[in-house]
Amino acid sequence: MKKFRKKSENFSHGTVTLSNKSVSETMKRNRKSISERIFQTESVESFFRISFNVNKEERLLGAYKCSLFTTAGPIKGRVFITSERITFHSKKLLKLSTVNGEVAKFPYKVSVPLGKIKKTAISANLNKPDEKFVQIVTVDDFEFWFMKFGNCQRPLVSLHLAISEQR
Repeated sequence: MKKFRKKSENFSHGTVTLSNKSVSETMKRNRKSISERIFQTESVESFFRISFNVNKEERLLGAYKCSLFTTAGPIKGRVFITSERITFHSKKLLKLSTVNGEVAKFPYKVSVPLGKIKKTAISANLNKPDEKFVQIVTVDDFEFWFMKFGNCQRPLVSLHLAISEQR
């Protein structure tokens, strides 16, 4: 029996020393949401195509990290601008209690066809002029506010390009 214990100790010692990451780092990595893992491991285009059921003709023109402002506050994620629509996918899964008392987890997604966009604009926060927002207004007067872009001009240029190609 001692012989087997010694072998298992040697085996586990070898396993522990082979890993250069601490246990806490591994635990932190495993706590990340499924959506966050996909953001890091997949290419942006394949993540987009899987998440939004895209047809082959639809081209991805740009993908930008940002936050979508909602009544509950900003939601971090990515906005995808394509030849046919603008979409948003949250970085983390949202939790919602079901009628049964269970917790359902799902990504927050938005998809707006380019033909339904009436107006796009850049607005600045009056208190913080460096903080800019991209506003999208649909034909039914629903507004989407995207913020916290690295550079607000790039997504707006991609969006205008997509809209002009659509028409």
